[in-house]
Amino acid sequence: MAQVIASVPTSFDVQPFAGRWFPWTDIGSCFWPGRGRRAADINPDLAPVRTLGGVYCFAWSTVAPPIIGPTAGTIRYIGETNAFLRRMGQFGNSAGFWGARQNGHSAGWRWPAGQSEKVWVSFFPIGNELLPHLADGMRVWMEAVALEEFRLVHGRLPEINAEVAEVASFDAELGPAPVDTRESGPVS
Repeated sequence: MAQVIASVPTSFDVQPFAGRWFPWTDIGSCFWPGRGRRAADINPDLAPVRTLGGVYCFAWSTVAPPIIGPTAGTIRYIGETNAFLRRMGQFGNSAGFWGARQNGHSAGWRWPAGQSEKVWVSFFPIGNELLPHLADGMRVWMEAVALEEFRLVHGRLPEINAEVAEVASFDAELGPAPVDTRESGPVS
């Protein structure tokens, strides 16, 4: 029986999950609700994305960016994963969102340490209906397409994608980030 192999798009024409950006505070409380609490009760709009994979965009802004996609000027990082829950935890650990930096995500180490107060994330589910080997390839390809669309609009890659060392700060007026000593969130 002949089957059709999925073809790769040449533009990032992917609908954002729930049609919006999510602040890091919502992601943290929903993805890691704590003992005895359910993510779907905390945030029924966001909870279903936890088990999906695809492309994600990290933006730095006081309000949700007006463009929901990889061309928003406030985007600082674009990545891909087969499990949003796991990848957000890895990023948060390495970025120091819950305290001291820990191993997890190389881009998190380049993020300004502990600075999560203006983080917004958009999720773009990709490949979840495909066989694993096709889904992995499609996500990597779509991450590259998203990066290229950002580059074509802004003439550069997002800071965290382009850097090889930690970015000191996105806003000069922020000053040192407060240290969060709470014991919430995942630990690798």
